[in-house]
Amino acid sequence: MKALSSLALLMLATFSYAQVCTIDYSQNNPGVYPSVSPNGIKGTTFSQEFTVLFPTADAGVNYSSFQITSVELPMGLTWECSNESTSCVYLPQQDPFACLLISGTPAESGQFEVKINSNAVLANNVETVHTVQFDLEIELSSSSNGVFSISPAMGCETVDVDFTIDNPINYTPIAGQTTGVDYQWSFGNGNSSSFETPVTQTYNGAGTYQVALTQIFDTIGFRLKNVVINNVGCDDAIGYGNPDIYIHVIDADNTVVYSTEPSPNSADLPQNYNMDVLLNNPPYQIRVMDDDSDNAWGTTDDNCINGDENTATTAISLPAETNLGSTTQIGNNGSLNFSYTIEKDTFHIVSYESVTVYSNPAQPNIIVDLNDPLTLSTTDLGHVYHWNMNNTVVPSLRGTEVNPFETGTYSVTAVNEHGCYSTSTDEILDFTHLEELTEIRFNIYPNPANHVVNIDFAETLNLGKVMVTDLSGRTLIQQSIVGQSSLNVDVSALANGVYTISIINESGNLTTKKLIVQ
Repeated sequence: MKALSSLALLMLATFSYAQVCTIDYSQNNPGVYPSVSPNGIKGTTFSQEFTVLFPTADAGVNYSSFQITSVELPMGLTWECSNESTSCVYLPQQDPFACLLISGTPAESGQFEVKINSNAVLANNVETVHTVQFDLEIELSSSSNGVFSISPAMGCETVDVDFTIDNPINYTPIAGQTTGVDYQWSFGNGNSSSFETPVTQTYNGAGTYQVALTQIFDTIGFRLKNVVINNVGCDDAIGYGNPDIYIHVIDADNTVVYSTEPSPNSADLPQNYNMDVLLNNPPYQIRVMDDDSDNAWGTTDDNCINGDENTATTAISLPAETNLGSTTQIGNNGSLNFSYTIEKDTFHIVSYESVTVYSNPAQPNIIVDLNDPLTLSTTDLGHVYHWNMNNTVVPSLRGTEVNPFETGTYSVTAVNEHGCYSTSTDEILDFTHLEELTEIRFNIYPNPANHVVNIDFAETLNLGKVMVTDLSGRTLIQQSIVGQSSLNVDVSALANGVYTISIINESGNLTTKKLIVQ
């Protein structure tokens, strides 16, 4: 009957937790699996299952039980075991496997060594601490739009954020012609920058801040888009109408890169020429001529600077290399006057990202209950709670209600779903005198027990009682103690499992120990 009850309890515990934690029964060697955890991200929800395989024996002596007492984790993470109903006690002779679900939102980044600590009891009643561990890296959050990245992409209250270009452009500007890539940052916090890699930006206060980067690419150079001839120093003979103007645009190699045919109808001034000439080989000249091939005399073409029959040119000047967009300039030489428009071939890319800043949770409170056992609790607002003693996290204290037993200064830290946290004010607890008054020294054996548990007191107990309770606090056995230094307790009617055996003296002081029945 006892074996059946134990099996039913084990099946119930396994079934109730199976939905959130699955044991990896393929492992053969004691340890924790996976031995290296997937990385977490600060401020981002983390959830990972771990299988723990306990050893069944040590130096030929069987282990009777393991109780997972604490898991040392980065702030913001908490844990559940697959045997929460039995206070995370495992009986390796029945099943050496356990499962842990580690979850929450990390509130710190870095490399961490996570330790799973258990109280281990051997069949000869020797108790040891059994620890398995694995590596866990918590990275800073980051975000990228393919153009630039931000890190971290989120934080709490005040956040310092770095910005980097994902694929920096390796381009050397052409002197006098191009400037390369221009960066115009707007960070959403009131600051801006023109540097490719801007300085770290600080964001104060909860909210979402939009970051915009405008990249202006000036890598091609100038283009001559238009020439307007306003006045010329050339003309046709009487009776032949206005000058028949044509133009040549000439580069540094004296190559004609643009030309027009003479005007067939002796057009009036101004004469407008639209074009699209890349000016990548400066300096440039323009030659403005009058076609006299249809004249009866003087058939050599005239230069429109002063009407001489030569091929003189006039300089076309490039704007300053920093001039973007369209620039119109005036050319004068002799009687020749013209205007010309030069444009910069540039294009823009605008990219966006955002930085999110969250608020810290409200400062948690601590409620102190001085009844035995002394209890510290805090209002459950759905956060992860870490209990601290002397400003150091105590991994064995978890949840919203704990029973500390050491003298020290206690506080509780609440970590919300964004990895933001607040810490309560301190509570100072002094157990020194309480421990002296309440300690009742006794030994129990065998433990684990099958039928009878022997209790030996360090000194005769004049008046008191012994109680055996289950993990829910229900009293299953109670015996009186009258002037005894030892006694026996029959536990044969109890189902296999973990119990608490308590001794109370005539002063009402109580001391407890763990009892395993199998």
